[in-house]
Amino acid sequence: MKKYWINLLALTVLAGCTAEPLATDRTEDGNVMTLIADTEDGETRTVRQDDGAVYWNPGDEIIVFTQPNVPGGRFTNTETKAKQRASFQGKVDDKPTAGYLYAVYPYDPAFTFNGTSITATVPAVQQGVAGSFDPHAFLSAGRTRTQSMTFYHLGGGVKFTLTEEGITSVTLRGGADEALAGKVSFSIDSKGIPEIQSIDGPEVSITLTAPDGGTFEVGKAYHIATLPVDLPNGFTLLFEREDGRVADRRVTKPAAIQRGHFLKLTDVDKDLTFTDIEFELMTSSVNISSKGQDFSIRVRSFEEPHFDIYADWITLVKTVGDRRIGADYVFHAARNKETEERTGYIAVCSDTNCFMVDVNQEAASGDWTEEDFVHHSLGMRFTATWCGWCPYMNTAFYKAKDLLDGRFEIVNLHASSSELAFSGTSALESVYGIGGYPTGIVDGRVDIANYSDTDYTAQNVVNAVKEQEATYPVVTAFEFSSSLSGSTVSVDLTVYAKVADTYKLTALVLENGIIGNQSDNGEGAHSDYHHDRIARLALTSITGDPFTASAGDEKAFTLSGTVPAGCNLDNLEVLVYVQRPFGSQTVISSGNYGGYYVDNSRSAAVGTTAELEFAD
Repeated sequence: MKKYWINLLALTVLAGCTAEPLATDRTEDGNVMTLIADTEDGETRTVRQDDGAVYWNPGDEIIVFTQPNVPGGRFTNTETKAKQRASFQGKVDDKPTAGYLYAVYPYDPAFTFNGTSITATVPAVQQGVAGSFDPHAFLSAGRTRTQSMTFYHLGGGVKFTLTEEGITSVTLRGGADEALAGKVSFSIDSKGIPEIQSIDGPEVSITLTAPDGGTFEVGKAYHIATLPVDLPNGFTLLFEREDGRVADRRVTKPAAIQRGHFLKLTDVDKDLTFTDIEFELMTSSVNISSKGQDFSIRVRSFEEPHFDIYADWITLVKTVGDRRIGADYVFHAARNKETEERTGYIAVCSDTNCFMVDVNQEAASGDWTEEDFVHHSLGMRFTATWCGWCPYMNTAFYKAKDLLDGRFEIVNLHASSSELAFSGTSALESVYGIGGYPTGIVDGRVDIANYSDTDYTAQNVVNAVKEQEATYPVVTAFEFSSSLSGSTVSVDLTVYAKVADTYKLTALVLENGIIGNQSDNGEGAHSDYHHDRIARLALTSITGDPFTASAGDEKAFTLSGTVPAGCNLDNLEVLVYVQRPFGSQTVISSGNYGGYYVDNSRSAAVGTTAELEFAD
């Protein structure tokens, strides 16, 4: 193996505590590295040549990842002319772990790497370049164990020429609103080929604008970069001129945009007639189930329509697509809890006319097995009052809770050496291999590293939750009430299970509002730090009591325990969570944490009732 490091500068590690309450933060300097970049088959790189080949261009930039959940380094092409094989140089903050380096073209600091997949964005608005493509739109990625790296393309696209003068934009849309762009997570297979895992916020249309805000040149080739996609119903191209008139070309034959290739369309606007856009309501009525759900109304118009909604259970959420072709205006209907059907009305209005759309929603079925449960992820924070870096993760966890609209339960597990020590912490440290403080574990699967940049840490939590919900749909939910008699907490709990399995149940009593000591490497030591959600008492085994449920079971439990002396009995909370075995499901985790993950969690103040939650 070739040696990575060209010049090793001073390097410090992530913010964190080990057995001592001392740690260091990452520095702005890093390690200088040179990579030699090539791409597959010489077919496509960043700048197309006259013979159709595409070379690396001087000044091209890539982002290089050396470790999971660590910001990537910025590397720049140091060549003085366009070349098929180019040298990139830059700095990274951390020495690579065993395994591969990963890199993505083009450079974007918003791109991330979690150890198994890269998250990047193919934009829905792109800038036209005569003879080439928007350098920010055509993504490629690679990995290497040496200093040489081959880049493979994530997507493909459409290449076209025009005959009409004065066209300012071209918009592509699939015949069945397929995802063409958006924020995409992808892995790299054993051959180095990017494989898309998921698309967050898919875009169903892409608009290419003419260079420099002008018009496209007749006869010149332009490219729209897309994700790889099958288009069984064909696609539509919409052309807009500088006078505001439009024309569209509808291709009804099936098509496919393959990775690394462009569909070639010559003189694609030939013989089209450009007209003004007429206002057209393309949806007359909507029928939906009793569950809370989104629905769409499609409108084609030149100006943005406005809506008058005659139902307090309907809200406008977002717009998808280009209204000049036909945009989908997405609304959300709240869950119908009543035993009767209901109808709402939406007036869709242009400047001169309004058209009414009926929204008909079914009555509630009364069967919980047909409903979708609300999912609450669980964040475990292993911490101590002597740990000066721990307040950073505390702040990050609460930022993540806000970003997740409160659907993130938090439990703080203090070490035995902490002033707020919890007897169950050591057993959970053994399960999750905790070697320093703070360490965060999300849903019993993902290790969250600590950074002084709390926004960055919070986003890593959010990404872990999104991965959880995309990979492991929730199958359990809870209903429970609790009471306090003296210092004894009692809980009556029902677990609802949609899927037959052997689960584990954990119930904890937490204390809020503790004012006490806390080391803080950012703000200095506190004697009046506000501690919340501190684990005080386990009402079950700390690693979970096993129970077996059939599909559709309602399992009842009665739990009780005595709160330790010194706790404020007015500030107690019950936290319940259920673990489910991975079984035959794909195991995605940061380490060997056993065969279970947290399926769902829920908390409520002692003396209150937590009702069964269904998703709107």
